[in-house]
Amino acid sequence: ETNVDLVVRVINACNFDENYWVFAASSSDVEYTLTVTDTEAGDSRSYESPLGEVAPVVTDTTAFATCP
Repeated sequence: ETNVDLVVRVINACNFDENYWVFAASSSDVEYTLTVTDTEAGDSRSYESPLGEVAPVVTDTTAFATCP
């Protein structure tokens, strides 16, 4: 059986606004900490959701301003 508790997408929007975007969504109340790392610059962003609460939707369109 496969359960998907968290879906994450990182989008290269460098041609649009010179940022990498991070989107994430969950349909459960599972606790998590999601850490996304820009491996070129070494910068990280973390997003959290506590146990028992519906996870917030992540729409971070300024996550990483490290476009070439």
